[in-house]
Amino acid sequence: MKTRILLIVSSLLLGSDAFTPLMRSMHRPGMVVFQSSGADDKEANGDREMSAEEESEVVDAKMEQVPRNAEFDPVALPDEVAEGSTTSDELKQRQETKQEEVKGMKEEEVSAIDFESVEEPDAALEEEEQTSRNDNTKSENATKNEEWPKKNDTMHDTNKEDDKQKTADNISFLQSLGAITGRGEFATKVQKQAAAKSIRALEAVNPTERPITSDHIYGRWELLYCSTQLFRSSPFFMAGRAVCKTDIDRDRYNWFCDMHRQALAISSIQAVRQIITKSGRIVSEFEVSAGAVPFIGAKKGYSGGLPLSIEGALVSSADWVPVENSTAMELFMDTVEVKGSNLPILRLLLDQDSSKLYSRRLANKLERVIPSYKTPKPIFKTTFLDKSLRISRDQDDNVFVYIKTSEDDSVTNYSDREADLGVKKLMYGFRKVLFP
Repeated sequence: MKTRILLIVSSLLLGSDAFTPLMRSMHRPGMVVFQSSGADDKEANGDREMSAEEESEVVDAKMEQVPRNAEFDPVALPDEVAEGSTTSDELKQRQETKQEEVKGMKEEEVSAIDFESVEEPDAALEEEEQTSRNDNTKSENATKNEEWPKKNDTMHDTNKEDDKQKTADNISFLQSLGAITGRGEFATKVQKQAAAKSIRALEAVNPTERPITSDHIYGRWELLYCSTQLFRSSPFFMAGRAVCKTDIDRDRYNWFCDMHRQALAISSIQAVRQIITKSGRIVSEFEVSAGAVPFIGAKKGYSGGLPLSIEGALVSSADWVPVENSTAMELFMDTVEVKGSNLPILRLLLDQDSSKLYSRRLANKLERVIPSYKTPKPIFKTTFLDKSLRISRDQDDNVFVYIKTSEDDSVTNYSDREADLGVKKLMYGFRKVLFP
């Protein structure tokens, strides 16, 4: 009786859908749905039989545990009802139904949205944001671009300082080598190789692109070092070499220069300089001193002499024009003369214009007489030039290193040299020693 009342009430509350599975559960063994035992009733009512009204109140109290107006869900029922109250297929079907309803509700909510009322993105605002991003990117790139030149400038400055130091070291080495080897005249093979290495290093960093037209080229230049005979820096000897057209002629000329130097063995080579003027003139001054009264024995040869000397300067002059993209001079030999001789009688003769050798006049006569003859014009290259140092090469690639001593491009005045074989100088020294 109690069970029937429970089923009727459940069907009214849960609906027919929930009533059917409850009925089925009644036929399962060991399943009791809200069945109240007599012992429980007696315990609750003091071991007496409950009336119909009391049983109805008990059923109503238990039914309060069931959620009202809810979909059937075994989880929502008390444990006695949830346990095995429906089959797994029916539970799955109800869950799918519930998911479809929830999905349907979401779709309704979505369909209820008024998309026309949604504001379009502000184009101006987007453009402003994009511009801001672009500006930030440009700023970052600009910062990087500013940093890179600084790094490059730093590296460039470091390399520049290193090059300056190397240049200074090479120049210092050539100065020292020139001093201890008589400007290279007595240099050994190893010393010449070391000098050639330093010279090539300087030529590789030549700071003047067109040296012949640079203002640095003008002035007085003293020979510091050379790889051949010192007098071959003269335009006169360069012109003599330019006459030679074949290798055999060149070898003969080199032999002649060697013999000429041996003939000057008793002489001492003093200053060797070049003066380059803005008027397009190059003047070579080659100063020599030799013993005036040598002691020459039959067996020992030259063995000294009196403390008197013959002095003078071989001065050769030429005109020059820039060639080879202003990296070389083309020389046009003009005159050769001896200046500043201290021989009393010879001095008067040598100071006359008639004693000069006008090689250009001679060359012009030869061209008129011999149609095939052409006046030689040697090429004198400058491979390094700054404000104080010059490196030049002749047509045989002989090297001449000069150091500038003055910006003055005037030739040396030898007229104040005494023509007395140095006697006056000797007497002055003698008197100073005896009568201090």
